[in-house]
Amino acid sequence: MLTPVRRSLLVTCAILIVLTSYAVITALTLRSEAYRLLSYHAYPLLAQALISGHTALPIEPHPQLLQLSDPYNPQLNQPYRLQDLPLYHGHYYLFHGLTPAILLFIPYQFVTSQPLSQAVAAFLFCSVGFCLAVGCLQKFIALQNLTVPNWLHALGVLLLGFCSGTLNLVHRPEIYQVAGAAAYACAMAALWFLLQAIQKPRRDGFYFAAGIAAALAVGARPNTLFFALALCGAILWRERADLRRAVISLSFASAPLVAYLALLLAYNWIRFDHPLEFGMRYQLASVDLRHVTFLKAEYIPLNAWCYFFAPPQLSFSSVFPFLHCQLVEVCLRDHSDFHGLEYLCSLFSGTIIFAGLLLLPWAWTSWKPDARFWCATLLAALLGNTAYLLVFNTAAVRYLADIQPLALLLLLATLFTISHRLQPSRRQMPFHLAVALATGWSLLLSLAAHLQPLPTLPLP
Repeated sequence: MLTPVRRSLLVTCAILIVLTSYAVITALTLRSEAYRLLSYHAYPLLAQALISGHTALPIEPHPQLLQLSDPYNPQLNQPYRLQDLPLYHGHYYLFHGLTPAILLFIPYQFVTSQPLSQAVAAFLFCSVGFCLAVGCLQKFIALQNLTVPNWLHALGVLLLGFCSGTLNLVHRPEIYQVAGAAAYACAMAALWFLLQAIQKPRRDGFYFAAGIAAALAVGARPNTLFFALALCGAILWRERADLRRAVISLSFASAPLVAYLALLLAYNWIRFDHPLEFGMRYQLASVDLRHVTFLKAEYIPLNAWCYFFAPPQLSFSSVFPFLHCQLVEVCLRDHSDFHGLEYLCSLFSGTIIFAGLLLLPWAWTSWKPDARFWCATLLAALLGNTAYLLVFNTAAVRYLADIQPLALLLLLATLFTISHRLQPSRRQMPFHLAVALATGWSLLLSLAAHLQPLPTLPLP
């Protein structure tokens, strides 16, 4: 074991490795030919539109597109469409989350009169989210008074940085990825504020801050509503002994969520004449999304295979990380509504992370009530987000950022607790060896799967 000073230095080095890697990937992305595509510049256009008092993007649709008998027919609009942008009443919109524009793009453009790069925005969101995730892990260690081996502590930090799905968000900062990065940062902020509220007599301010962060996460990725509901439910459960106290705490946490949801509903009404229409049905894509069912229980086996059980298909490469993960291949013959797989590689590393959660009951009995409260919040949010991805009609590598950060925090809390319980014991060495091997495998596969070459053509 190292002294606290050296331990802190080791963890700091791991943090710097992750942040430096994010910065290098961002710099390489900015130099990529693919970065000239519109999908890498849509959020600055949205910021420009909102600053000028409009919700439609400042892009005129092709005249031939508007003259088509059915502009949403993919066979007819293919030469004229802008991929994945909703078209409604002759204007292009952005159906992706509003939060990135509010937090970064509008303030930056308003102050500097220059557009903020989506690559820089994704880097900032992922960096902030990663640092907050590390802060949550540190707070949990202090809450439980755990003694964690220095190498395991640093390895956990690397897992949070490289296996949480954020590599893809930084490497390919298109519209979807920027929204996902913002949701990740806001979710980690909500969890951090929730941890700060623990063991404090005056905690409503932290509940309110957690509610704001959760609301912003929903504004970035609407499916993170499950995360926000888990957060509010956990707060209500924790304060259940005093009904008045529970109602007040829930009000502080839920008020920002209700207010922001009202804003989003009004935003949808202004754009698409319906509060619950985010614009997905009006996207111009390779299929007519007006006739697609986005959520179906029959997608569960297919999505489960893609996300968790598809075996890795590896080949050697001449560039870092010197391994290449081939794309998952599945038969979609019986799934006509399934939109397909978007650059999803066989992410068997995610399976290892989720399999490690089978050790959760062993650690649960050792946790203090406050630690159980926080981990129960993680578990509820993880189950909700996972359930949504399993019934959704598209499997994509970028969606892993919705679930793997939560799974990793829960897994590391479990592993650190078990490691502490095994001290001193002969069983500690084989346990640590198994953890080291599984972590190394996960890190290698995550790098190979997420750092795929950027496509030089728009998504099909």
